[in-house]
Amino acid sequence: MTDCTTVGSKTSKCKMTGSGTSVAKWTTIQAIPSFLPIFNNITLPIIPLINEQPKKPTVPELPKKYLSTNLASNARLGNHLFEMASFYAISKKLERIPTFFIDTEWHDTMLQDTDFLIPGLIDHFLIVNDTVRTCIHIRRTDFVGTGFHVPEKDFILSAMKFVEEKENNLLNMNYTTVFFTDDAGYVKTLLSEKFELKDGTVKNLETSSVISDTDSTDSILYSSRHCDTVLVTAPHSTFGWWLGYLSKGNQVYYTDLKFVNDLSFPAENFNPDDYYPPHWTPVRYGGPGNATVIESLK
Repeated sequence: MTDCTTVGSKTSKCKMTGSGTSVAKWTTIQAIPSFLPIFNNITLPIIPLINEQPKKPTVPELPKKYLSTNLASNARLGNHLFEMASFYAISKKLERIPTFFIDTEWHDTMLQDTDFLIPGLIDHFLIVNDTVRTCIHIRRTDFVGTGFHVPEKDFILSAMKFVEEKENNLLNMNYTTVFFTDDAGYVKTLLSEKFELKDGTVKNLETSSVISDTDSTDSILYSSRHCDTVLVTAPHSTFGWWLGYLSKGNQVYYTDLKFVNDLSFPAENFNPDDYYPPHWTPVRYGGPGNATVIESLK
């Protein structure tokens, strides 16, 4: 509490007291004018000021973006150090996660050499080991309602299962799925899905796949360097066709136009070899009421 005695408009000193004990602190205040006698000789409480800390601005979480490159893994140590250091710096500049794919024993050596001479550098990389990259193309936005075939979710998932089981029988490796699409919102709903392979392995798309957010040019470049297998779900998509044709593995699966309700192309007049390379594999449902995807016989 503060006891103040004022006379007229002069300035006086006030003493702070509390619970019968004097507080050794004095403050000078401007006295209240004498024409307001009702306020003279009263005790006024001191209200402490609240020192509020300014709120820190909320920083939005950046989306996960990745950067990879076709490393010269069979080169020698000097090249390795230049590549890895510059690769990391470029990724930082672009706010992307540097991703290192181990495809051969040379990549293992490259990582070991770099870690020995620059400890901690490879800790900033996403290391993908013994992995086959399956690229899935899904086109929807301008195809819906136009007569072009747009595959439903069940077909996409069943086709992915078919492709992975067939390829895994040949390579027996881990698979990472990369989605290329014009409808990322739709594809995000697929990431909550799981399916079981013949060997009992459960494929969890949320942990084993990514959605590419690159533009068309970068998507084609990525496919040419990294896509071992491509699944084209919208068979009329010319972009999907080129994504498969220019892919690294040129191992392409596509929805068979002869077995879908596509109003823009009469099935009886369609020869798939006029449009698709003969070594590509067409896929379709197993039959009416059969949700299993199988290979079409040409």
